[in-house]
Amino acid sequence: WKTAKKAGIFEELPLYLMMPAVAMIDGIKMEIFYGDHPPPHLHASSAEYELLVCIDDGTVYEDHLPRKLQRRVLDYVNDPKDREELKTLWQKFSKVS
Repeated sequence: WKTAKKAGIFEELPLYLMMPAVAMIDGIKMEIFYGDHPPPHLHASSAEYELLVCIDDGTVYEDHLPRKLQRRVLDYVNDPKDREELKTLWQKFSKVS
């Protein structure tokens, strides 16, 4: 990381290519994109599937996950402690553009 940063590699990449994973559940990576549009939402994805879910209320916007995996993601987002952490991360990352 430090070597790549010194070499300026990360400065050349668009921010959307450096999305931070905020959690990993059953092989599904949860990400909040830098500078993403409102409302606050989470991208949950694997090589084959994707789900977009609203952090505030758990509304599913885009669903391409099997039901069992969707349930695991929604359990995570709907957990009060995790939801507060996600809201904090959303505010932090959405300001970066």
